[in-house]
Amino acid sequence: MKKTFLFFLALVASVGTMKADDIEKVWMNDVYYNINKTTQTAEATYQELWSENNYAGLTTVYVVSSFVYDGVNYRVTSIGNNAFYHCTSLVDVHIGTANIASIGENAFTGCTSLTSINIPNTVTKISYGTFYGCSSLEAITLPSSITEIDSWAFASTSLKEINIPYGVTKIGSCAFSKCTALTKVSFPETITEVLSGAFSDCTGLTEPIYNSHVFAYLPTSHVGVYEVPAGIEKIASEAFWGCSGLTAITLPNTITSIDFATFVDCTSLETIDIPEGVTTLGVSAFNGCTSLTSVTFPSTLTEIKDGAFYKCSSLVNVTLPNTVTTMGHTIFTHCDALTAPIYNDKIFACLPVSYSGEYTVPDGIEHIIGNAFNGCASLTAVTIPNSVTGIERETFSMCTGLKSVNLPNTITTIEYQAFFDCTGLNTITLPSSVEYLGNGALWGCKSLTSIICEATTPPGCGSGVFDGSEIYPGLDFTTCKLYVPDESVEAYKTANQWEQFGDNIMKLSMSSTEEVESQKANGESRKVFRNGQFYILRDGKTYDAQGAEVR
Repeated sequence: MKKTFLFFLALVASVGTMKADDIEKVWMNDVYYNINKTTQTAEATYQELWSENNYAGLTTVYVVSSFVYDGVNYRVTSIGNNAFYHCTSLVDVHIGTANIASIGENAFTGCTSLTSINIPNTVTKISYGTFYGCSSLEAITLPSSITEIDSWAFASTSLKEINIPYGVTKIGSCAFSKCTALTKVSFPETITEVLSGAFSDCTGLTEPIYNSHVFAYLPTSHVGVYEVPAGIEKIASEAFWGCSGLTAITLPNTITSIDFATFVDCTSLETIDIPEGVTTLGVSAFNGCTSLTSVTFPSTLTEIKDGAFYKCSSLVNVTLPNTVTTMGHTIFTHCDALTAPIYNDKIFACLPVSYSGEYTVPDGIEHIIGNAFNGCASLTAVTIPNSVTGIERETFSMCTGLKSVNLPNTITTIEYQAFFDCTGLNTITLPSSVEYLGNGALWGCKSLTSIICEATTPPGCGSGVFDGSEIYPGLDFTTCKLYVPDESVEAYKTANQWEQFGDNIMKLSMSSTEEVESQKANGESRKVFRNGQFYILRDGKTYDAQGAEVR
């Protein structure tokens, strides 16, 4: 997992800028300190921040408990953020045991030669990235005073084993990530919270890591079935990431959620029975489980977050319980084996990419999730019920065969790239209820020759609503006509994005009879304006707004 960039961003945020009058930077015993003249305390600090010259050549450091400067005794209470950052020559660190209460974020990041350091029992937390990238560090003793090991604290070190003290309650994300030499972890009962990827890419581990409260990690070398111990209340994010040999999993009914990326790339996992009591499936929970053919949801499930089953390419059929009231986007995107639409009474989640022809979203649906129709290249027409109020991001992305969209007069927003690359779309009617079109809402719709926008006030627009790119060309503003309410023509000519249509912004009452008859002859389904009324043209016939055929 490539998370180094995220670590760098956090490192940037940890830089301090003390410039108060009572702060002075002094040099004592080969170490720089920021002294506070008011409190008579000192903090070990860097020589040159983020520089290869930071304490260049220094091999041994003594951070003393106190020192006298200008006749005043200063107690050293901390090692500051980034203090010995990238001090690549540093081998040994000796820390005074009397007063040090904290070791700052990234204090020894990148000290690639560091092999020995003592942590005083006055320190309660191993801070963010403290020993990140200390690739020569093979052993460390943590005092019993430690209650938290923060994110990235020991990532990319050469630790062979770690005895986490009794009293530690929290382990941060990626705290031991990429510790490939790690073979043994002591995991006390006091730990109740483990954040994402705490032991990710620890390829030397051969035993699961857990206590009676939280399950933290299953080695990626595991092959076959696995049963999470009974009574476990929490499964850490990414706990099973990359367990490509895992074929089946039994989960206890004491958990209430399956969190972020828990089973990512478990490529041999074939079925999953989510136990009663689970209410939430997290972002990318089963992303990339390419052998997963079926999933059983509990009656307690209420929320499925973004990308939960993304690229589960063998998933065939899913029954969505009515208890699910909240869903993110791209949940079933690239689940190409699906054979039936996925929806419940209120939410429409997915149309199989193999679907061909026209489709009507069931009545009563209130929410169509983003990417629900993504890649349905053979979908030709879609009708949306008036219970839906918005078209979410990328809903019809890459529906290249789509020729007709019937949007109800309840739609208020059309979000980011909702109709991305709908190259078969010749015309679209935006009902009067539309108030906003998101960035690239009609991006790459190169075949559009007319747009009917019924809103009297030009809807607000994000950027590039009608644009495209070299790969996905957009519509041609010189030929595409924009029909708007007669009294609104001038308003559209000055409105953001709409003004690009220039002289092709026309009155709805001028919508040509010839164009209408041409569409009728071609048998296309389309909503048009003629003689002051709207009509639907489909299969060579004309219907009024109530669906009655007009002869």
